[in-house]
Amino acid sequence: MRECDILVVGAGPAGSMAASTAAPHCDVVVVEKRAHIGVPKQCAEATSESIFKKLGIQTDSKWISRKIEFARLISPSGIKVNLKDERIKQLKFGYILDRKKFDKGLAERAARAGADMYLRTVYLGAQRENNAITVKARQFDTDITFKTKVVIAADGLMSKVAKDFGINSVTNIRHLESCCQYEMTGIEQESCIELYFGNEIAPKGYAWVFPKENDTANVGIGILPTEAEHPAKYYLDKFVTRLNLSGKIVEVNAGGVPVSGPLKQTYGDNVLIAGDAAHMANPVSGGGIHTAMLSGKFAGDTAVKAVQNEEYTKKNLKEYEKLWKAEFGRELDLSLKGRLILEEFTDEDFDATAQWMNEKGVGQLGSLDLVKFAVKRHPKFALKFASFIS
Repeated sequence: MRECDILVVGAGPAGSMAASTAAPHCDVVVVEKRAHIGVPKQCAEATSESIFKKLGIQTDSKWISRKIEFARLISPSGIKVNLKDERIKQLKFGYILDRKKFDKGLAERAARAGADMYLRTVYLGAQRENNAITVKARQFDTDITFKTKVVIAADGLMSKVAKDFGINSVTNIRHLESCCQYEMTGIEQESCIELYFGNEIAPKGYAWVFPKENDTANVGIGILPTEAEHPAKYYLDKFVTRLNLSGKIVEVNAGGVPVSGPLKQTYGDNVLIAGDAAHMANPVSGGGIHTAMLSGKFAGDTAVKAVQNEEYTKKNLKEYEKLWKAEFGRELDLSLKGRLILEEFTDEDFDATAQWMNEKGVGQLGSLDLVKFAVKRHPKFALKFASFIS
């Protein structure tokens, strides 16, 4: 049996951040089901430049595939809106990462901080015994038992760890965005991300072109399958044809993104839930790297404090939820309400919004200005935003 203070399940950004935060102070073990961290990549790889400064992380040039200078929104009829400076920061897009190198880099930080990494190790279940947790896992064909004080669930969407600790992590399919993406070569693109909106293009979602190094790009789409007549790949192929992209596909990625907002409770006795396991992706953009990293740090800090005080009840671990809510809870709340409005938008609404943004001058507009404009087009949502626009 391997005994430790803190056991982290999952070595994505949330898990590795939790481990690197806690390892200098406690005995930390990370259990990761994959043999190669960062493979396959799970998203479009965009995140903010500011998250690294906030967390005091020195970025490795190998992690950054492309630095983004501005974003371009394209309406169904082709109206273009360019977002620069502060607007690009609000979108949390500043870097296009190489997720394979980035995720491995964060895991290496955790290992250097002292965490023991158990790769190709599948979490099987957990049981509480006298204020301690026994975790069963399997590495290759060998069963392993861990005994720990705090478990940090960073095992992604539909978290088994959360379920085992009595926290409902099931996502209603109505709130699960289906995504499909091609990494393509032969795509010449300026240092600009492009987001395409329209219900013919991406039902209740959007499509994107994110440039990477040299002539490669991530070309993808996210849709709500309950509102679409076809699977995501069908719409992605149509999108590639629509843009007349002549590049070649060198990688295919697919998966789901929770757009329901965070779990109602992200902590319990002896457990903290972080990142995608806690449904912390932004409901509008689907981006979740920055919230995963922040929640991982907060989970690591909270777990260390619990170990030092020998207090592992949910009453003491509740501090974790206070921390992440203070940092980005309002952002997720506003984004969820914004998504409810966007799901009601017709293609005409998207065109009108793009036209209005250009007429007003994007540099003069804040997020609340966009909310107010959207509410004018759909007054039935006014009450949902009353606390934000009053």
